[in-house]
Amino acid sequence: MTLTPTRRWSIILVGSLAVNIFLLGAIVAGMTLRGPGGFAGLFAASPPPPPRQVAAAGFESFSMPFAMISLGEDVRPVAREIFKGYRREFGQYRRALGQGRRVAVSALAQPEFDAAALEGALKELRSRDLLAREVVHRSIVEFAAKLTPEQRKQFAEAITVREAERIKHIKERRRRFKDRQSRDQK
Repeated sequence: MTLTPTRRWSIILVGSLAVNIFLLGAIVAGMTLRGPGGFAGLFAASPPPPPRQVAAAGFESFSMPFAMISLGEDVRPVAREIFKGYRREFGQYRRALGQGRRVAVSALAQPEFDAAALEGALKELRSRDLLAREVVHRSIVEFAAKLTPEQRKQFAEAITVREAERIKHIKERRRRFKDRQSRDQK
């Protein structure tokens, strides 16, 4: 059965109308749930999370991304300026770390296990990691020097919360591991 051209166009028109109504509903719902700001409010950046939520972020505590998340938008220009100064070094060390990981994985995957080769690759990876952390920590020192005392205090509090959450998470994992071991022994 073939559709006449008029029938085909009416089906396309009804489908298009349904999609448009759905999109209009999504925009209105977004504006209603988002509050003031109208249509632009739909695409506005969310406010920074409170420190308790920041603790769950996947960044190292002493890093620029964690600092920007925990301190909010007002420090972003300072952080960007500092990051631009370190961008080349960050990239260089990131590539070196990637190469070190590939060498370690390659040593691990060899058909004939060579403990000395793996140990050497891991030692080299460790030294590259330390060099990369030194650059990150230097950038944090430069960043902290440009913060106000209140911002430094807020950053320190966010790090404290983050570390407390990390320790709590580690203890919980250990407890679950021990529970699993005791169940397996029974």
